[in-house]
Amino acid sequence: PEVEVFEAIRLLGDQTRFDILCYLRDHDAYGQELAAKFGLSRNTIHHHMTKLLSAHLVKCTVDGNRVYYRADEDRIRRLIDRQRELLLPKE
Repeated sequence: PEVEVFEAIRLLGDQTRFDILCYLRDHDAYGQELAAKFGLSRNTIHHHMTKLLSAHLVKCTVDGNRVYYRADEDRIRRLIDRQRELLLPKE
């Protein structure tokens, strides 16, 4: 669990990935939409989304030609709970 928490914190240490994840908290979005929102190329968005997907912080669904991304709320909650267990004193 420590490695998983460390890797997620490291991944979210990138401002763009952190901003994307925060945006996806309230919006499902597809790659081109994210590229326009953050002023980045589609390749750059793809790079960041691949990392977020590999950490299971986002989920994706395919609708025609579009891949929609959304934050994986359950996974993020579990990750925050693990961070709390590791970093805060036991009550």
